[in-house]
Amino acid sequence: MGNVVREHDEDGPVDIGTAWATAGRVRKPVLADRRRAIPRIRKDRQSMDVTVELREHVLTSVLDTAHSVFGQELAAEIDPITAGFDSIASLQLASVLEEELGVDCTLEDVFDASSFAGLADTLAERIDAASR
Repeated sequence: MGNVVREHDEDGPVDIGTAWATAGRVRKPVLADRRRAIPRIRKDRQSMDVTVELREHVLTSVLDTAHSVFGQELAAEIDPITAGFDSIASLQLASVLEEELGVDCTLEDVFDASSFAGLADTLAERIDAASR
């Protein structure tokens, strides 16, 4: 079944996979020390493209989160499925990224991404769109 990810709540350790199966939602691991403030979006008024700073911030978050979920360094150009992410690891990645970045990140986003950089671009575009 793979690695079991656990977190602690007031009742003791909770298996995230079990919590998902019984409660219908994955419990998000607490990563307060890793949370970063999303940089302000600075755009030229004539350009509606996402800033390089935002893209780099989101890519760093995606790679750091993927590293914490998967347990090894991963390159931005590798797609999550080729890297070995199964549905549980992908759901954990999406859940943590959603909480950390404050934008929707679905299991479909992870599976549809051609690479971790592609996933980061999708999330950066959502952050940019939400800030308008």
